[in-house]
Amino acid sequence: MSLSQKICICLIAFSLLLLPSQSVCQSEQQQDEVNAIFSAMKDELDRSMSMLQMENLEKPYYISYKIQEDISSAISASFGALNSSNHNKSRILAVDVRVGDYSFDNRNFSDFGSARLSVALSTLDTDYSVIRQDLWRATDLAYKNALEMITKKRAAIQTQEIEEKIDDFEKIEPISSVEVQPIVTIDKTEWETRLKRLSEIFKDFMNLDETHLDFRANFSRHFFLNSEERKFHFSELIISLDVFIAGRAEDGAKVINAKSFHARSLNDFPSETELADQIRALAEETELLRSSPVMEDYDGPILLKGEPAAEFFILFLTDDLSDNRAPIMEDPRYQSLASQSKLSRKLNRRVASDLISAVDDPTMTHFNGIPMIGTYSIDDEGVAPKPLPIIEDGILKNYYMSRIPTKHFSHSNGHGRANIVYGYIPVGRIGNLIISANNGLSPDSLKKEFIQLCRDEGLEYGIMISRFLSPAHASTASNMGFPSSYRPYASSDIFVPIMAYKVYVDDGREELIRGFEIIDVKVRLMRDILYAGNDAAVYNYFDFGPSGRIAATVVAPSIVLEEVELRKIQQKPMKAPLLKNPYIKKYIPIPDF
Repeated sequence: MSLSQKICICLIAFSLLLLPSQSVCQSEQQQDEVNAIFSAMKDELDRSMSMLQMENLEKPYYISYKIQEDISSAISASFGALNSSNHNKSRILAVDVRVGDYSFDNRNFSDFGSARLSVALSTLDTDYSVIRQDLWRATDLAYKNALEMITKKRAAIQTQEIEEKIDDFEKIEPISSVEVQPIVTIDKTEWETRLKRLSEIFKDFMNLDETHLDFRANFSRHFFLNSEERKFHFSELIISLDVFIAGRAEDGAKVINAKSFHARSLNDFPSETELADQIRALAEETELLRSSPVMEDYDGPILLKGEPAAEFFILFLTDDLSDNRAPIMEDPRYQSLASQSKLSRKLNRRVASDLISAVDDPTMTHFNGIPMIGTYSIDDEGVAPKPLPIIEDGILKNYYMSRIPTKHFSHSNGHGRANIVYGYIPVGRIGNLIISANNGLSPDSLKKEFIQLCRDEGLEYGIMISRFLSPAHASTASNMGFPSSYRPYASSDIFVPIMAYKVYVDDGREELIRGFEIIDVKVRLMRDILYAGNDAAVYNYFDFGPSGRIAATVVAPSIVLEEVELRKIQQKPMKAPLLKNPYIKKYIPIPDF
């Protein structure tokens, strides 16, 4: 064996010996960081609880600190080129200070001013003194605001009749859960290259005007400590890819197609080959949409196949399952403006067809092997969730609950969730909502029942929808000049269909159609579900509710609705460009440089 070979073997052996020690060093460094952050939080919290008091005014009875560290990457590409690539690290701290007591405090009140947590940017360095200083400033501001709010609240209730006196906050026992996990970051260069390769697929399609691949990865570390000795720390990663495609139909109308992919680990995220197949299929669908006929007005049964059924339940269930208390308003004339769930008076009453049952289980990480991003082991108030029955045979049995009691329930069920970036207070929110059908039908049987229903109504065809335009893509559509109808909730009460078909009753054939929206949709439609499938579509998304943007999952079967009104979208045709798109390979040969 030569000397060089011996040296090589020695170096390899030495490097292998180094790997475990490096891992141990990184683990010890993270543990030291966690200890330092919690030490600063505890010392400042203890000092504030014992010493923070304005003269002749009350001290805090409760303080909580939350620090969230985000390491994020956002990369965008189109037609084989990067549009942007941003990578950022930040720390946000949020402070909740309550004065009074658990039965009556400064929360659950609105003066149309600040009723949120005190939020501030914090140092990126794990410096005990600087972290304490950041907490001190935010705590001082939160305490003074709490005193002002409770004074206004006391004055307000003197002039108003409060029907029910409910405690303002639930008292719970101490708990500690600290899980130190490795920091996960993506390879920036690798993902930039991957997105350029994936977006180059669009060059093979001659009629696509605009395309976007928007990739995001966010690794978060959460630190929570409160005066009740509740302490938790955990980390999470969420990876997303939004695909948006726009083209122009033969009649000049714009057509769009879009899809999102989400996961909580790199191993669960689709491979590049899988993504390439999906992106190419979306582009091919968009080409077919160009030549598809425009839908005329329609009134009759519709079949929501797969993900659109999940989006249907999102619209009517997710936020309305939160029995959040309407705050006392400083001016009683505006009490009617205080938002409340449409289902707040429906407990133990029928809210859906007796075919439908639902349970929310944030402890699940996968459904039939598909990742669920609504999973969590502890909510944003330090309460561990359990499977929660929501609907049983169409009857509403539970609401999502935080630590804010309501007239229905006085205890949290582990669904207090919030995005602290903007100071939102945790309220009852969705996790993983799994909807199932009693005696669900196979896909073939469901289609047969749907066709028979249309035939019984004397219709030539029924409408099947396989994809809606979701809020995640609506802002992109709006920025590109699409009609207001392409913005969910703008002119209709449900997402705009972007992949839909006529299903003819004579032979069951399917014809792709475009250019319509669903109108006049009411909550009662959940009671009008005539048939449901035995399938289960897993729909991951970001829910924009009363406490900010949170990750969520809905699993739902395909459903048949008895009667829905569809309306043709009115949009002005666009003039085609005078020259062909230079990106398209078949038109313009690209020289080698």
